[in-house]
Amino acid sequence: MARAAFPERLMHIVWREHEVYLRPALQLSDGSPLHILQAGRFNDYRGGPDFIGAELLIDGLKVQGDVELHTSLDEWEAHGHSADARYANVVLHVVLTRDDEHSSIAPTLPTLALSENMLLDERTAWERLFDTLYARKPELHCFPHNMQVPLRFKRRTIEKFAEARLDELIERFASTEDVPHDFAALLYQRTLEALGYAENRAPMRELAMRLPIEALRTIRRYSTDVNRVAIFEAWFLRMSGLLPMPSAEFTDDANAHLTELHAIVHWLEPELERGGIDTSSTLDISDWAFFRIRPANSPYRRVAMAAALAEHLFSRSLPTAQLLMQLEDLSAPLALNHFWESRTSYSDMLPAPERLIGDERKRAIALNVAMPAAIVYAATAGASAPEIRTLRGRWMNTRSKSSARYINVVRQELLESESVKTVREEQGALLLTRSFCETGRCSQCPIGQRLIQNGWNAPVRIG
Repeated sequence: MARAAFPERLMHIVWREHEVYLRPALQLSDGSPLHILQAGRFNDYRGGPDFIGAELLIDGLKVQGDVELHTSLDEWEAHGHSADARYANVVLHVVLTRDDEHSSIAPTLPTLALSENMLLDERTAWERLFDTLYARKPELHCFPHNMQVPLRFKRRTIEKFAEARLDELIERFASTEDVPHDFAALLYQRTLEALGYAENRAPMRELAMRLPIEALRTIRRYSTDVNRVAIFEAWFLRMSGLLPMPSAEFTDDANAHLTELHAIVHWLEPELERGGIDTSSTLDISDWAFFRIRPANSPYRRVAMAAALAEHLFSRSLPTAQLLMQLEDLSAPLALNHFWESRTSYSDMLPAPERLIGDERKRAIALNVAMPAAIVYAATAGASAPEIRTLRGRWMNTRSKSSARYINVVRQELLESESVKTVREEQGALLLTRSFCETGRCSQCPIGQRLIQNGWNAPVRIG
């Protein structure tokens, strides 16, 4: 076990649970036998030895006292323990590896090197320790080896990936092939993609193309404040292929809702056709992903939410700056049909009502759509380089509130349990895991390359 690849907090677990990790017949660095009668009480008060009140048999002699753990022998003097009265009762110094030949300090205490007394092989020990801490097995190919790489280097790598991630988001708006004449139309398409999550991003994009922003403006002209929400919902469900006919398998209120939406479609269809909208070009229910989709994220609810946002933002001819501002801050209450707050489809109910859009999805729209689009819009409007850097910095330094699973994996298996505080770290971690870790491209990752230079055998990518 390489010293830098084994943090002291894991050494604490090994010592405390010595019956699991260490051989029964332990041997000190000078060859003396050691038996642990009591490992001692962990000292979590940020001062003094790591374990207090241990009972040990050293070369057949019973001793009582404290135990201090370090990754190296030199740390005893480096931390000033010799002159600290709190460490006067230490009877055993536990280190990761016996590095006497490289140390300038002669050991003055009985010393136990964990690496020479492990019961388990290195990989098994790591998996046991990780499972103890996080109740799961490690997921990154380079863990625990990446703990040999300085934390500063790993954080810098993530920051570089964050810059690339922001450039990737900007490119979705800046590509001359994709930017339509109406900037709001691209905002509309990207917002619907974000509402679809990864599983239904493609059909949401297709829905935006089959019900373009010109159609939204036509619908708005023919609707009133009283029925506008229902009209938008009717057309979004119709064009998505998620508007069935009333049926005996549905409840009375579901059938009443469907009857109203079909009446709206029948009434407005001629006007949309005259406006050049092909109302027969609908998606099919088979185009949508339902398997392993969280009930609250069912396609019916996502489409209903898209209809609400279309009515609230994209059907109006808002100035681009105002549209971007409102898209970034979706705190204003939207006019919603409460029918969908308790349902996942026309036949299935949620256990309890849920909002159609949660705070995390609003935040994803702000970070992935509104803020990158604002950078592109500012550049096309002639903003200076410092102004663009300020906008990029605002995205980078936004406080991270993500609860995504990949954040915990990176935090625990790459950043040595340090927190992920900003969007810079959050989105850099996303691009790193998505582009390298999940695809097994360890040899192309800067962290993996550094490990390979130090002798690590990266796993071979298959397929």
